[in-house]
Amino acid sequence: MSLWATTWYELWFGNAFLDLSRSWTPAIISFLLHDLIVITTIPVLLLRRKEPTSTLAWIFAILLMPFFGAIFFLIFGNDRLRRKQRAREESRKKLHRILPKFVQNLVSPIDVRGQLQLYRLLDGTVATNPVAGNDIEIYANIHRNYDDQIQAINEASHHVHIEYYIVEPDSVGWRYHEAMIAAAKRGCQVRFLYDAIGTRKLGGRFLGELHQAGVETASFIPVNLLTRNWIFNFRNHRKIVVCDGNVGFTGGANLGEEYVSQSEVGWWRDTHLRVRGPIVLQLQRVFAEDWAFATHQHLTDPVLFPDLEPQGKVVTQVVPGGPDTEVPVYHELYFSAVANAVDRIRIVTPFFVPSEAITVALQTAARRGVDVVVLVPKKSTKLLVRLAACSYYEELLEAGVRIFEYERGFVHSKVMTVDRRWSIIGTANFDNRSMKLNFEVGVAMWDSEVTRQADELFDEDLRESTEVTLEQWRTRPITRQIAENFARLFSAIL
Repeated sequence: MSLWATTWYELWFGNAFLDLSRSWTPAIISFLLHDLIVITTIPVLLLRRKEPTSTLAWIFAILLMPFFGAIFFLIFGNDRLRRKQRAREESRKKLHRILPKFVQNLVSPIDVRGQLQLYRLLDGTVATNPVAGNDIEIYANIHRNYDDQIQAINEASHHVHIEYYIVEPDSVGWRYHEAMIAAAKRGCQVRFLYDAIGTRKLGGRFLGELHQAGVETASFIPVNLLTRNWIFNFRNHRKIVVCDGNVGFTGGANLGEEYVSQSEVGWWRDTHLRVRGPIVLQLQRVFAEDWAFATHQHLTDPVLFPDLEPQGKVVTQVVPGGPDTEVPVYHELYFSAVANAVDRIRIVTPFFVPSEAITVALQTAARRGVDVVVLVPKKSTKLLVRLAACSYYEELLEAGVRIFEYERGFVHSKVMTVDRRWSIIGTANFDNRSMKLNFEVGVAMWDSEVTRQADELFDEDLRESTEVTLEQWRTRPITRQIAENFARLFSAIL
């Protein structure tokens, strides 16, 4: 308020006005600052040309959470993230030019046994190709998965590559710690890549002892508030182990006791893979790309990419996805898989927040007679994501999609099967974060036998689940419906 106006009001109303104006000054300044933030931030949002749902979610966050909404946008959604994305893309393209080209056991469209549309889609969106001659083992028992990974590490003679989103400093994490040190001491090249956010609990002792033993370690996009490196998006959600370039592991399970024991949400149910054959080279290539981005070291030694003999008959393809690609690979893959299904679809995911496009694809598939079944956990580790997921139930149930909630514990598997002939198992959830924001990896399989095994595991999990019916769902309290729809406003950034 100007000096002349203050003097005028003081003459008429005396000191009472001055007391009132002083008490309201902080509030007035706060309102003005908030208005300034809204005026400057919302045009930036509108210039990003993102999906309307994503833009609206950020606008709601900025309007409904004064100051905090803008801070969240600066951390999770500003232009610096796009600059980091461009740097990652440039690093990946540079590495592609110097990595060996894999031509072993490539298959033609006639070998993919149906699902030709998915073959064509992946051919146009990722740098890998379907290859024959692979052996696939599916793990529903993560204890055994850990044992086999440790055995592969102990038997390695040249190199061990480990990349994980979460490594807990518990008995499981220290078991891998000991195996890495032992491998390094016997002369293996050991490289350990971990995500800065997911593996934030690792202490100096854990990493220090690895360094002392000769293990190379790297953090993926570390967060440093002092240097304004506030990158909380673009997390490396991949889980990869490759030993001597001839055996690899990937899937949904991180490294921690909770994946093999009972937690606050019950027993953890996950799915992982062991792969052998030419497909291992594609998994190795994904690790090499991530390592180059994190360390600027290029792993191009031919010993890391050996000529591999066929180990089985499965046609497979490693599918890397992330914000460094020109298109959102997993969003397009999931959409295309649903849209082209003719008989049945099975989806199991711990976090189910589909985009509007995939929601419509699921509804349309069910309405044209495809048997669509979705399995999600009844209890979740993330309340807001759980509420957002529930907001999609009614419209999907009305279309004929069947939804089951796993009750024995927390199902953390990321599996999709289509028409008994195609399946994918990996790290990507059915949510926007996996489809568009995080770095993910999965193994797509054009094989009826492997898909049958995945379907059998799905059926076993259904026996531990309860089906959600439309009649029952419509009786939930109105307060719950409001909470679900409120959470859905943020679905684009969950």
